[in-house]
Amino acid sequence: MKTLFTLAILWPVVLLAHIGSPNVFYEGSAGPYALRVIIQPPDVIPGLARITVRALASNVSKISVLPARWDTGTKGAPSPDPAKPVRGDANLFAAELWLMTGGAYSIIVNAEGASGTGTTVVPINSVATARRVMPRWFGGLLGAWGGALVLALISLIGAATRESVLSPGETPSRGRICRARATMVLGTGVIGLALWGGKVWWDAVDRDYRNNKLYRADRLYAEVRTNNSQAILELTRNVDRWGARPIIPEHGKLMHMFLVRQPDLEAFAHLHPVKTGEHSFESALPPVPAGKYRIYADITHESGFTQTLVSEVSLGADANATSFTPTDPDDSWRIGRINLLTTKSAHCQMGSR
Repeated sequence: MKTLFTLAILWPVVLLAHIGSPNVFYEGSAGPYALRVIIQPPDVIPGLARITVRALASNVSKISVLPARWDTGTKGAPSPDPAKPVRGDANLFAAELWLMTGGAYSIIVNAEGASGTGTTVVPINSVATARRVMPRWFGGLLGAWGGALVLALISLIGAATRESVLSPGETPSRGRICRARATMVLGTGVIGLALWGGKVWWDAVDRDYRNNKLYRADRLYAEVRTNNSQAILELTRNVDRWGARPIIPEHGKLMHMFLVRQPDLEAFAHLHPVKTGEHSFESALPPVPAGKYRIYADITHESGFTQTLVSEVSLGADANATSFTPTDPDDSWRIGRINLLTTKSAHCQMGSR
């Protein structure tokens, strides 16, 4: 079951994502039903993922959704949650699901209607990308209310010591009053220690969240060397907490890398570096002009978790090699609107193999 579920996660599906947005967009079939699924993952973990499912034909009567981690599948999972129809749109359903841990998840979407039942699987990444900060006014309000409760508790301690064992109408003696005051001082110290311990615990939880749970992509380092007349780009991935698992091919490549010249964006290359070590890759550089380049490298872990690693590299004139043999037959590049000193005119070149 676990193997089959892992294969289901890694099976190619139609997925789209907006640059700068973590949302996942899926359009495909769940058996006989055509669906469009939009998933808004939570930015804090644990958190609620918001899911909307649109039936592209008026033949779906019921939608249910279920989250499943890549390594556990549906084993021990609760029953699927029903997605509620949205008022005013008979073909739109909405649901919310708790994602309790970070990692690769699959959202299993079940559809029912006149044509029977159907199921589809939408893979998503569950990662914490934000840290919630309490508004100052709300923190002040809670602090004032908490202070009032502490004062009330200290008063209760004093009253319990001073008057709780006295008969109605009896006046406390001076000694009992002194004992009550001493008890209130001692109670204040105990409450203060409890509050201090709570702050220490909260700071430790917050520190663990920031250091170990808040997503931070692996760092990528880039260097250029020349092998005879061929410029080689060397990439080294500094494996952090997200990179312990091996990576697997995506569309047949272990890495998809994009090289974009800054700031004019007038030179672009789509390369597929080959793995040369446990965390190192290299790719032959096409004859792109010198300048500062931004690097975007996409990798996929065997769990299905994906990362985009970012780096920069400066290419000098020596990097524009006189010969170029692509590392991968699908490597391609484009140079557009480059002003050459010799012609002072626009020059456009396209190279691919």
